[in-house]
Order: sequence, then structure tokens, then C-alpha cells
Amino acid sequence: MVIIKGSKMFKCSMCTRAFTTSTKLNVHFMGHMDRQITCPKCDKQFLKTDHLKKHLNSHDGKRDFICEKCNKGFLTKYHLTRHLKICKGPKIDSRHSQQSDESTSHYGNGR
Repeated sequence: MVIIKGSKMFKCSMCTRAFTTSTKLNVHFMGHMDRQITCPKCDKQFLKTDHLKKHLNSHDGKRDFICEKCNKGFLTKYHLTRHLKICKGPKIDSRHSQQSDESTSHYGNGR
């Protein structure tokens, strides 16, 4: 497609195509809507098979992206990266650790 310099183009948000009128863009966009792929487990619809594959992992509980600090799993690398910005490592229950210390000291004192 040749783009004339200075003319306004209407770009499709689903692919890389662009059109000279909004009407042509709307007709093109409806073509995307006709090709939706439906999830067999929940009827959610996707335009790309890759998106459906990632979505299916959520049904299976599959979490391929694991935080090295706290071992929490995520569906996507994006979500792991976002988590890493705030992760401080494993959570420690202060009540549990105090009880462990106390029980250890009791054994240490021969009680």
C-alpha cells in the first residue's frame, strides 16, 4: 500500500493495515471480528490462536514464569516482570517464627 505524504490514514488496531477513510477501516475491522476463535472451556473469544493458547493455560493452572524470589508462578513474562518490581522475597509469618523460637528454646532448656 502506498501512503500519500500529508494524507490522514486510519490504522487498524488489530493488524498493520491502514486506510484512507474510516468507512474502509470499519469494513476491514469487521473481517477481524468474523475470524474469532472461541475457548472451548469458557466461550471467551480471541482473534489470534497464540492468545487462545495462553488463555488455556489459565484453565489448566499452568504457570511457566516463576519468580526466583518467592516461587510464585505467572501466566506471562509480562506479569512476572511486573511482579519482580515489587517482590521482596518469601513472606515470613512473624507469629510462626516466634513460636518456633520459643519451642526451640524450651527444648534447649531441657523442658
